[in-house]
Amino acid sequence: MKTDKIKLNNGFAPYPEYKDSGIEWIGKIPKEWKFDILQHHFSKVKRTGFQNEELLSVYRDRGVIVKSSRSDNHNKASEDLSTYQLVEKGDLAINKMKAWQGSVAISNHKGIVSPAYYVCKPISNNYSQFFHYLLRSDIYIKQYEKNSGGVRNDQWDLNYERFRKIEAILPPLETQKKIAEYLDEKTELIDRIIEWKKRLIELLREKRTAIINQAVTKGLDPNVELVDSGIEWIGKIPKGWEVKKLKHFVKTTTSGVWGENQLNNVDDVRCLRIADFNYDNLSYSEADTVRNIAGRKKEKILKKGDILVEKSGGGEKTPVGRAILFHSTEKMVCANFIDIVRVDASEMIPEYFAILLSALYAKRVNVKYIKQNTGIQNLDLKAYFSEYIGFPGLDIQHKIVEYSHLKIMQSFELQSKVEKSIKTLKEFKSSLISNVVTGKVRVK
Repeated sequence: MKTDKIKLNNGFAPYPEYKDSGIEWIGKIPKEWKFDILQHHFSKVKRTGFQNEELLSVYRDRGVIVKSSRSDNHNKASEDLSTYQLVEKGDLAINKMKAWQGSVAISNHKGIVSPAYYVCKPISNNYSQFFHYLLRSDIYIKQYEKNSGGVRNDQWDLNYERFRKIEAILPPLETQKKIAEYLDEKTELIDRIIEWKKRLIELLREKRTAIINQAVTKGLDPNVELVDSGIEWIGKIPKGWEVKKLKHFVKTTTSGVWGENQLNNVDDVRCLRIADFNYDNLSYSEADTVRNIAGRKKEKILKKGDILVEKSGGGEKTPVGRAILFHSTEKMVCANFIDIVRVDASEMIPEYFAILLSALYAKRVNVKYIKQNTGIQNLDLKAYFSEYIGFPGLDIQHKIVEYSHLKIMQSFELQSKVEKSIKTLKEFKSSLISNVVTGKVRVK
């Protein structure tokens, strides 16, 4: 796919003259612009009893969408939808618990939202799409944060009485339309490029997985003679490789430990969680969680070369069973949803075992050993390790590990550059919207 060039330079000239709004967080606005408070433009409504309408959600990145159109929304709707609120096209929908994160938008859909939302109908003659961009701009999101509160910031509620008193910046109606149409065009282009880059990341991951799988199942010599392994998921293997069950190489398997709350003493250690796993490079991110591990629980301290296998959790697209390598000498533990596997290094290099498990996961061999109760997947590791694998001698294992590390590093470096460019585009998009809707730059 060929990306579009972002043609955004329409001069970005300022307006001819500005005036002080008298509001510190707004600052100066173009002379002909006005401002008012939101209560003069939106009125909160509560329409219930429309349970047959489409379920909607407000996303920070997409605005109001049909809930079924996204697979990453894991919030389950109530069985009784009679209390859900009707949203008409043009209404303002606010997730009051996530408004401070940007979950506020004008709806282009008719449907119903959770009783935990605020729904507001427009009551003034303004261009609704301009308000969509204005109320989702960075400076307004900061106001929602300022006017939200609660015990925990991830469960803050936006105070509606404070929200309705927030000032609204009001360009002339024709300027509102011009701004909205400009931002529709430019944000659509930016979003299209971001989606293309996300797809590129997926292709990089697929290629990386294919290269590693080829190495651990067929070796590095393209001219080597291949023989039937008798293993369905592998097929043929290089002549001279052996076939044994995974458990043949496993010395011990033990579960992780969650321990107690941090006590600020010598028994406090950092604890790796599944959320810290970085499967892209079979490693992990910095672990911020600290737990207190005392007594016999100290036996759970990790050792360099341990393979950590996710045994509980997972999901439809990411089933349980992913594995990484613990490569540090730091005193750490892992959470109880993780199993610690130690292998016999005289026959199998730990790094090679981790790569093998990655190959099995890519082939979804792990899936047939998953048991699921009450929505949580659990991996039967004992049964899983009864799987047969083909493997070479230690010298070839070392070469495959070095080769795999090189390919992972090269691919990960490229992926990091793409991820950085996505971040830059998102920041540019936010900055563009804020500058245009607040009159810092003029749309010609």
